[in-house]
Amino acid sequence: MVGLSVFVNFLVANIAEFLDAPLSTEAFKEKILASLFPDGATRKTYRLTADDWNSINTLVENKYRQWNWNYGYSPDFDIQRTRHFTAGIIDLRIKVKRGGDIENAKIYGDFFGQHLVSEIEDALVGVRYDKREIEGALEDVDLYFYFGEVDHAEFIDLIYGPDE
Repeated sequence: MVGLSVFVNFLVANIAEFLDAPLSTEAFKEKILASLFPDGATRKTYRLTADDWNSINTLVENKYRQWNWNYGYSPDFDIQRTRHFTAGIIDLRIKVKRGGDIENAKIYGDFFGQHLVSEIEDALVGVRYDKREIEGALEDVDLYFYFGEVDHAEFIDLIYGPDE
């Protein structure tokens, strides 16, 4: 028997690019419904119950708001962020490997510190790319000795990004 390989290409795009003319959200929704219920088929509206909402919220909390769902299964990715602080510019480069752990961190900039930033870079390696994990890895680090006047929370935001 001959094996069969199937390759699927996924396209992510704005739907508006494929429309002949602009549509409002309501008009677009009606087009989708018309394709699902052709020839005037009866459309029934389902109203979510309190139990439905509880199930949805439980699923969201237990699965979709979990770190593994959002980052843990992602492929390798790189982060580059630069910010100007009072002490100077900090240019941060991080490589996160599949599974979400920081594989490499490099810090560049025009700041003047008393200690080598390689100590901070090393402290980040192996840490899960999660804001709490990063905060934990750096909670006892006095950034003043590495960068001068740099606020701890702002530095974490440089690494992980501000809360959204």
